[in-house]
Amino acid sequence: MFKHEYPQIADLEPRIILIEASNTLLAPYPERLRAAAVRQLESLGVEVRLGVKVTQAHLGHVILSDGDAIETHTLVWAAGVEGSPLARSLGVPLERGGRVPVNADLTAVGLDGVYVIGDLAYLIDPATGRPHPQVIPVAIQQAKTAAANIIARIDGREPKPFSYFDKGMMATIGRSRAVAWPFNRVRLHRLLRMVDMADAALALAAGVP
Repeated sequence: MFKHEYPQIADLEPRIILIEASNTLLAPYPERLRAAAVRQLESLGVEVRLGVKVTQAHLGHVILSDGDAIETHTLVWAAGVEGSPLARSLGVPLERGGRVPVNADLTAVGLDGVYVIGDLAYLIDPATGRPHPQVIPVAIQQAKTAAANIIARIDGREPKPFSYFDKGMMATIGRSRAVAWPFNRVRLHRLLRMVDMADAALALAAGVP
C-alpha cells in the first residue's frame, strides 16, 4: 500500500496497527461486510487488534488492556462524536454525547420555537428504535424538515414530523476498496474495487443507485 500511495516513506517500512475496543469493526454493518472490512485492511498490511483498549499513551509507546506494549511514533485517536458545547447553554437535560432531545418536528424538548438538527439533535428513529446516527445525510434531511416547519409555523400550519430516508452506508478502505450497504439491502465489497471511491461515496450520499 505505501509503495504506491506514499512512495516518499515507503522505504521506512511503516507498521499500522488498528486497535478496536469492541469485538468487531463497523458494528452497524452486516456480519459479512464487517468480516470483509477486516480482510481488506489486512490485505493492505494493517494489523487489526479487536477486543482490546489503549489504557495508557506515553511518548514513544502505548499500553493495551491485555498488557501488551506497542512502540509507536504516531498515535491517532478516534473516539466518536460529541455534541457542541453550545447545547449546555440551553439549560435542558442532555442525552448521551451532549445531544439535545428533540420532538418529532425537531424542536428542542421544553423549548418552544428552538430547532435543533444534525449531530446535536437526539431523536429516536421509529424504524430502528435507536437515535438517528450523527452523519451528514441525517443533518441534510433534518435541515430541510426544520426549514419547512419554521415556514409552516409562520404561516399558521401544522409542522410535519421528521422522517429519515436511509440511503445506506459505505466505509472506504484506502483509495480503491470499500464495503457498502446501499439502502440497507445490497451488500457490496468486491464490486466497489472497480469504481472510484470518491464518485461512489458522492453517488450514495445523493441517493443515486
